[in-house]
Amino acid sequence: MTEKTDTRVSAVFESFDGADRAKLEQLRGLVMVSAKTINPAITLEESLKWGEPSYVLRGGSPTRLGWSKKALTGCAIFFHCQTSLVETFKALYGDRLVYDGKRAFFPATRPFLKLL
Repeated sequence: MTEKTDTRVSAVFESFDGADRAKLEQLRGLVMVSAKTINPAITLEESLKWGEPSYVLRGGSPTRLGWSKKALTGCAIFFHCQTSLVETFKALYGDRLVYDGKRAFFPATRPFLKLL
């Protein structure tokens, strides 16, 4: 998989303190692994949208990483609200995640990577 990264993304990660940055970097790693699994031959574009790291595969729907006051851990994964992605996560992971309508999800209580 090829990565096309906007250099400003690193500055956003560096703006968070150590523990919060580590959580967001874990989510970033999950996005990277998932993209490689979906199609290792395609380019994953990492950029900033609304000041948050955003990820998209050609022809796919953008995914953003950000901070949510509703999340117990603070970090959240945001999707375009007109997709069925949050519904898919609900079907797969049920109450192991907390959902914000059709636009985001975040870990309920446990470390995120152990949930999936």
